[in-house]
Amino acid sequence: VTWESGDPTLVGTSLTWIFFAGMAAFILITWLVYNKMKQIFKTIMHEKTLWNVHTDNTGQVRDDLAKSQRSLFWGGDPNLVIAAIQFMQFGYAVALAVVLIFWDSIKKGDVTMFWYLVGIFGCYTVFVMVTAQ
Repeated sequence: VTWESGDPTLVGTSLTWIFFAGMAAFILITWLVYNKMKQIFKTIMHEKTLWNVHTDNTGQVRDDLAKSQRSLFWGGDPNLVIAAIQFMQFGYAVALAVVLIFWDSIKKGDVTMFWYLVGIFGCYTVFVMVTAQ
């Protein structure tokens, strides 16, 4: 971008917007995971038929109940929720690492370091509070 425009501040402004948009996207993903898990637990608690996986001796009923439980998750795969949570933890670590590594360069920009740190720790705090529920 700097090569084409000749304006290095354009790169800094663009990266600032990308950084904060990424933090906002992580909050959105956190909200989606929270609502999905809330829906799954509500369904499991209210539909007691999904509990009886170990009370029946026939393998077919057990497989059907397990399939019903897996169908509650996105794509029928509980691993997607776990992957989303791990992705967000990694994303927060990368965001903090970028801020720490490029501290001097970022400090010279239009947005103070306080807002970068508030963005990271604020979003991570919301993430931890939501996933802990």
